[in-house]
This record gives sequence, C-alpha cells and structure tokens, in this order.
Amino acid sequence: MKNIPASSRSILSTICVILTLALVSSASVCAQTPLAWWGFEGNTTGTNGYDLTPVGTSASAFDPPASMSYETASGINAENSGSQTIGFDGSSVLKTNDPALRLGGSQTFWLRVNLETMPANIALMTRSRALNGSRGISLQLVNGKAAAYVSSDGDSYEVALTDNSYTLQTGTWYDISLVYDASNSVALSIYSPETGNLISAAETTSDVPASISTTNNIGSGYFQVGAINNGSAGSTWAVPDGTQIESAGVWDSALSGTDIARLSSIPEPASFGLLIGVLGAAWCVRRR
Repeated sequence: MKNIPASSRSILSTICVILTLALVSSASVCAQTPLAWWGFEGNTTGTNGYDLTPVGTSASAFDPPASMSYETASGINAENSGSQTIGFDGSSVLKTNDPALRLGGSQTFWLRVNLETMPANIALMTRSRALNGSRGISLQLVNGKAAAYVSSDGDSYEVALTDNSYTLQTGTWYDISLVYDASNSVALSIYSPETGNLISAAETTSDVPASISTTNNIGSGYFQVGAINNGSAGSTWAVPDGTQIESAGVWDSALSGTDIARLSSIPEPASFGLLIGVLGAAWCVRRR
C-alpha cells in the first residue's frame, strides 16, 4: 500500500471508520436508557425496581389481584424482541403507584402490542383518569386509531391528538409510542416490529403544556399498562381479552424519531454483517 497516493489512503481511512461505525450502530437499539422497562419474561418485574402489579379492573387500589398468562413470542423480528409475551383477559391491568413514574416534564411512552379484538376505546399506557378532573397523560386507541392525551392541571386535555391516517388491525404486532416534548410537541408513531417499517405518525405543536402535574390526584397517582384509572370503580377501557404485550417502556425524556425507529429495527442478516466485517478488516489491514 506504500505506492498508494496520500489522498487514496485518506479515503481508505474514512471507509474503515464508516464501516466500524456501521457495526457499532447496528448493535445499538436505542441510545437512551429508559427510566423503566418491562420485558414480561414470565413476570412483571421492571428495571430500576419499577415493578408492575397485576390486578383486576374492579380494583381501586391493588385488590383483587389478577393472574396473568405468558406465551412464547412469535411473529416479531425486531432486534430487541424478548422470548415471551404477557396475556390479558379483558378484566386485568398492570399498575403501580410509584411516585417516580409521576413525570411532569418531557417523557415517552412505548409498547409492543397485539390485539385480538378492537373495541371502541382502549387504554394502552396511562397516568390519568377517564372522565373526571384528574387527567394527566394517556396513550389510547379510539376506534382502532392511536390517540394521545395530555393535560397540565387535570381539568381538561390541552392536547387531544388522534392519528386518523391509519386504523390498527387485529392479530398484528405494533410498536406504538407517545412522545411528549414539554412546551414543544406531542407525537404518535406506529411501527411494525415484523418489518421495522414506519406505518403511520402524527404530531401537533399546538397548545402543548409546559408540564404535567405530578400531584397524587392526577390519575390517583397510578401509572397503568392496559387500562386507565376510573376512581373508586377501578379501571376502564381495558385492553380486550386475547391482547398480548411483548414489552413496554417509559423514558423521562422526549425520544427522537431516530431512537423511536431503532426500537423497531430489524437486525441485518448474518451474511451481510459478516461481509461488512470482512470488508472492514480487509481495508484496515491493507492500509498497514
């Protein structure tokens, strides 16, 4: 390689760097660590000690408890897929009253879900109440369309965003996210963890509040997966019988579009990764 002009050697150096970065990038699913992550590998244990408790939808607190089912995950090609899913029976919800999940600033809700039926109102992830003055933040489905709701004081939702461009189908895996960027925007996105492709997205920058109240009365303090708080009546708009959730996460920041996309990324075929590695190694060795 001694006879190669300096300009060519510079190009080869750049190629080595690019190939190395490509390999590193492919190994990274999301650059930001979630505040809480639930993989539902036979349990409802969360990272950082943020465990969820399965309860019946009639429970205003944590009684009566619910028994959840677990199934082998299938039909998911995303790089971050686990081996199991948690199943819901239409009368169960996962909840916690941990104050650390009463986030007031920018935050992101994300989950991977497959629904067997599609009732008119479904609450996916919430810290809010359904029909009274304790509203907060909620990721829902309304007539099969993703919807985001955000309130600063509990009285009313300043933001009520619905993605009317796509209707979710039953028996299909979706990665659905709500990103609240305080004072700036509220965004929804739907990805396919089978293909890694973006299916639909919606965003608003109108009337986005600067914060969400962190007081205990907002949603009675409860963060829930699979339903929304309904006061003394327990929870409502529960995900229907047959629903499977493979994983879910909460970030105490507004994830970028790139980070959201990475959560659904499909790993490169082994042959492609091997080819990249071989090419990168060959170029770098030949430079010596």
